[in-house]
Amino acid sequence: MSQFGGLFNIRKFAADQRANVAMIFALSALVLVGLTGMGVDYYKALSTKSQLDLAADAASIEAITTVSSYIKANPTTDVTTAFNTIKPTAISQGQNAFIVNAGKAYTRTMTTAPTPDVTLGSDKQTVSASINYTAASPNAFGPLFSVKKINMSGTSSASLTLPKYLDFYMLLDMSGSMGFPSTSTGQTQLTGLNHDNNDVIKTGRAFACHFPGNACSTKTKNGGSASAPCTGYNLAATNVIQLRAAAVGEAIKDLITNAKLTMQNTGLTKQFRLGIYPYIKTMDVFYALSTDLDGASTAISNLGGGNGQGLSNLLDTGVPTQGQTCTTNKGVKTCTPGYGSGGTDTNVALNGLTVNNTHTVNGIIDEIQVTGNGSSSTSPQAFVFLVTDGAQNPQSYNNGFQGSNVPYNLDPNWCTAVKKNAYIAVLYIPYEPINPPSTAYNNEDNNVNAIIPNIPNTLQQCASNGFYFTATTPDQINSTMVQMFYQAVDQVAHLTH
Repeated sequence: MSQFGGLFNIRKFAADQRANVAMIFALSALVLVGLTGMGVDYYKALSTKSQLDLAADAASIEAITTVSSYIKANPTTDVTTAFNTIKPTAISQGQNAFIVNAGKAYTRTMTTAPTPDVTLGSDKQTVSASINYTAASPNAFGPLFSVKKINMSGTSSASLTLPKYLDFYMLLDMSGSMGFPSTSTGQTQLTGLNHDNNDVIKTGRAFACHFPGNACSTKTKNGGSASAPCTGYNLAATNVIQLRAAAVGEAIKDLITNAKLTMQNTGLTKQFRLGIYPYIKTMDVFYALSTDLDGASTAISNLGGGNGQGLSNLLDTGVPTQGQTCTTNKGVKTCTPGYGSGGTDTNVALNGLTVNNTHTVNGIIDEIQVTGNGSSSTSPQAFVFLVTDGAQNPQSYNNGFQGSNVPYNLDPNWCTAVKKNAYIAVLYIPYEPINPPSTAYNNEDNNVNAIIPNIPNTLQQCASNGFYFTATTPDQINSTMVQMFYQAVDQVAHLTH
């Protein structure tokens, strides 16, 4: 009976359809485990790809850094030659960087490291690298579904602009009008102190362009006039009234400070050269083009025995400076300045330059020693900084020119010739109208006032595209000069004029 009963129960169980639930659950569990495993495989593949992407980035960066470091370390080598020399090493370093940064992700998924493609731009200023990889992440659970691996690929590219070697030729207007106080406060102060030529100008003079070595007119007790040494410049110096020329000198010193900071960042100790070329009617070399930037700052500070006026001491100061000669007659000393005196005779000055007492016909064009695209120290990019408060106005107007007929245009041939090999950056310090104007000196004041509106246009036409600037106050002159420097540093290496 018990055996029969047992047989009966088995048949009953077999006939019970509810037993299929267990079988279905078992089969479903197998699928669920497989899908979960595939999820684990996929997550592991994603993590592996992320690691390989980071390795590709490291490889491309390592390749261009290797090239950049080598070119910087060999500044006198032609950049193309330097690039071709270091390229195999850059590729090898890039591959090593990929392997190291990929770690186990590399050994699990790849057998050969990808090869970076390293190139030098046609401008010889841009180094680029790109790297492409393919890999296969093995699956642990995928074989259950005949998926043994997950294929993946990635790419990375990087580029950098090589630091440029630049030469700065500072052409500085030292005409008498640059002896104007740099601030309105200084202008008011000097007007109250300075009475040079007060038989001609009934009020005080705001210009410190009459110097102790020159003779000025003064009133006598009987209403006449007499000649006496001029006092304007000394009054500005002793009362610490900064003149515009001095403000320009301070701006150049600040430019030099920023240039040194830039070289610290690039790691190039001789990336920039700078020369200073003051002019009035003639132009001379005050500080020859040199990588010794500190020497230029020191030379400016030491002018005038360190009287605080800096470059103002290169105005017609009446002392033998930069080729000036002086003579004394009956106790009155007169000097022939090295640069001439009076108006901004730019065309004459820029077309001639005195170097070691030798006059060069083409001026600064002859002084630009070598010019290139800035890719190496032997191929520097030249920048001519023209800092002036005028364009072209001679001292005397007794040649028939009057008012708006006074010639004021810069020689366009000079501008064109310079821009063939260099950029021209112009900093215009607006000329102040003389009010009230004097009718003395061949109506000089009125003539100069008449040409002031024309100055900006002629200077802008001479400047390279995007390199015309204006500034008035010392702070503006300073910040604008620094802006000009950084714009030169960031400028495209090849000329687009």
